[in-house]
Amino acid sequence: MAIQLGRIEMFVDSHKLLEFEVIDLDNLAGASVRWKLSKSVSSEAAIVKTDIDGISIDGNKFTVTVKPADNKELKPGMYYHEARVTDSEGNTKPVAYGPVVMIDTLTSSE
Repeated sequence: MAIQLGRIEMFVDSHKLLEFEVIDLDNLAGASVRWKLSKSVSSEAAIVKTDIDGISIDGNKFTVTVKPADNKELKPGMYYHEARVTDSEGNTKPVAYGPVVMIDTLTSSE
């Protein structure tokens, strides 16, 4: 499973769709996907999404849906994200990771 790198920018208290493609798997059928956002590798996750709650899978692609309620309390600044796939045979590894810049806004979702 190939790893995708890249900086993500996300506004606090806002929706964000994060789309990923796993290039060396034709289909994620039977696989599970987890995505986490945290300040560092050793800190507790600020946002956690799974294929049961917040991640949709289509073929070899998956989309993480972040809602305003998920990131409303986050402080602006640098975070890190990681997506991990576990295939139907139990093989698991990160498929995407990188920095996330949380940007403050003048307006709110309410």
